[in-house]
Amino acid sequence: MAGERRRPAGSAGRRQPSRNARRPAPAGPPPKGGPSVGVILLIGLPALGIVAVLAIKMLGTDEPPPQVHDDNQAMNRLLGQVNELEREGHEVLVLLRGDLTDRVRARAEAFRERAGNWMDEFEILTRDLRDDKGRLKEEYQGYSEDRSRINQVLLEFNKSSPF
Repeated sequence: MAGERRRPAGSAGRRQPSRNARRPAPAGPPPKGGPSVGVILLIGLPALGIVAVLAIKMLGTDEPPPQVHDDNQAMNRLLGQVNELEREGHEVLVLLRGDLTDRVRARAEAFRERAGNWMDEFEILTRDLRDDKGRLKEEYQGYSEDRSRINQVLLEFNKSSPF
């Protein structure tokens, strides 16, 4: 035993393959290359449907949404112009007291037209808010204050305007 060569543990009875030996081919079919057709259809068709629906929604029709006339928005816009018209009217009155240049005349005429248009639009919007005598109903009396401010500026303008 002294001269015997020891083999490594676990290798009893196994032969070492030679370097030139070929390895045997693995048994069984080759591994698949990707997902199955069923998985692709299961995921792909709903995703394609969602994309199609979104594309139709986004591209849809070129028609703008229908415009709804809202009297409250129109009235709020008019009431928002009261301070600006009042300020502009006072500025024009100051200019009219000075030299009457073509520029002052043009600005005075533009103010008169703007204020007149404001009054016309106010009358149209409040037509349905009036009683039989033509006065604003009790719950809408606050609107008459804004109208009277514009009316007062127009009255002063008409008194001061030489034309």
